Amino acid sequence: MFANKYYERDIENAFGINRFFFRLLGIWPFSRTNSLLFELVETFILVFACFAFLFGELIPTILYVFMVLTDFRLRLKVMASGIFTIIEIIKYSYAILYKSQVKNCLILVDKDWRNVINPNDRNSMIDKVKTSKRLIVICAIIVYVTGMAVRMIIPLSVGKIVTSQNITIRPLPHVAYLVIFDVQRSPVYEIIYFVQFLAGLIKYTITVTTFGFMTLCAMHFCAQSDILVTLMNNFVNENQSENLNKRLATVIEHQIKIRNFLQLVQSTTQYPSLIEILGSTVLLCFAGYYIIMEWEDHNVIRLCAYISVLIMFCFNIFIYCYMGEQIIEQGEKVALTTRTLEWYRLPNTKARALILLIIISENPLNLKAGNLIDICLRTFGNNQVRNCLVLVEEDWRNVNLNDRISMIGRVRTSKRLIVICTVFVYLTGVCARMIIPLSVGKIVTPQNVTIRPLPCAAHLVIFDVQRSPVYEIVYFIQFVAGFVKYTILVATFSFVTLCGMHFCAQSDILVTLMNDFVNENQSEYLNKKLANVVEHQIRIRK
Repeated sequence: MFANKYYERDIENAFGINRFFFRLLGIWPFSRTNSLLFELVETFILVFACFAFLFGELIPTILYVFMVLTDFRLRLKVMASGIFTIIEIIKYSYAILYKSQVKNCLILVDKDWRNVINPNDRNSMIDKVKTSKRLIVICAIIVYVTGMAVRMIIPLSVGKIVTSQNITIRPLPHVAYLVIFDVQRSPVYEIIYFVQFLAGLIKYTITVTTFGFMTLCAMHFCAQSDILVTLMNNFVNENQSENLNKRLATVIEHQIKIRNFLQLVQSTTQYPSLIEILGSTVLLCFAGYYIIMEWEDHNVIRLCAYISVLIMFCFNIFIYCYMGEQIIEQGEKVALTTRTLEWYRLPNTKARALILLIIISENPLNLKAGNLIDICLRTFGNNQVRNCLVLVEEDWRNVNLNDRISMIGRVRTSKRLIVICTVFVYLTGVCARMIIPLSVGKIVTPQNVTIRPLPCAAHLVIFDVQRSPVYEIVYFIQFVAGFVKYTILVATFSFVTLCGMHFCAQSDILVTLMNDFVNENQSEYLNKKLANVVEHQIRIRK
């Protein structure tokens, strides 16, 4: 009997969606039946079939690119699918070779679900599982819908092509060339179409499976970090001294456990995530190139399809970085908790033990792609800006007279810097927007057509920008757009300057508090002054 009486239901909820995609590829590391032979045969058949379909698409594509096409532009136009296939083959091969590491990660997740007892801890883990399942479903929808659009809509939109020699060419999901077979003849055409269609499904499944595994592990780490924060608070709030040692041991063991889990996840996902990020970046460039090409050809259906591909690869990169950012935020949350624990409520020997926790927690946690690229996404939203300004306002509200003078001095410095930045930016911008166009003046062409200059070049498909009132409207829009851009630049600089100078002022105040603490002669005030120093230091670092 497991400690968690809901274990079987919980583990099914946690693993269900990931197990489905893993089994489609034949790489689920746990046995489904007691028959080892059946498991081996099933795995071999699925893995062999996946590789057969992937190479069944890749090899004809390579032959077509290097044996049929001679124009480099045309080669670029069909290379992206081949590169995507190579990326997915590498990721799939890695998943097979490192199947044991994947299994070890899942065993640790399973163990945590088996041993969770506290209802609040279990609810925290369930919430993170819900988040991971939502993200996996969103990823699956975007990847499969986009992939099927490219695999089905583009070929169907082209239709059959009849050449001048009265030869009918039927479109395929992707180009293909077989040396000894004509891909347009039946049943070769139908076989190639079927192989390419299934190869596409396999590639999209590999993408979703890789992301699903990383999401499962990242969200599980976040849940365990929340549990660690709870354990730390319970340790400090413990009233019975005989239980302190046990609670402290529990905190340390849990902290070591989740850090070891993250290291295992890092070693397992570092190369697939590197391949995913670099590959998606390269394919983004190809998608942008295809969009430009289809824009020139005025092919709306293909243009929409490639825009959806662009969105898919942007989403792939974003979602990996989002997972990494969640881990970083959880690490910072744990570190902040250790720094703000009410250690003075503990006996001296136990309070000193917190030093080890603080040191360990200060070691940053993050995922790296190939130990080269930090997987993170630093968001800068309105709420964060508002929180910064609220903290500044609180400091001004509670400042004493001497500290106020120091803060006013820093404000004067920041205002001078902002004014200098504003003058430079607006003068330079207005010069570029007004003086340069006015200095050119009207241009009269040999055909006696007058061209009036604009702040920036512009072209409207159905309107002539030189005719009134179109010219005046475009001029006004460009002029105002320039002011908006310069204002954004100044506003960003102003916010950074305000926060930077405010931090400097608070650091000066901290130095004053430290000196006052050392110079205090009355011992009864020492504890209070020390508490003020510690609180102020934590506040400005926060």
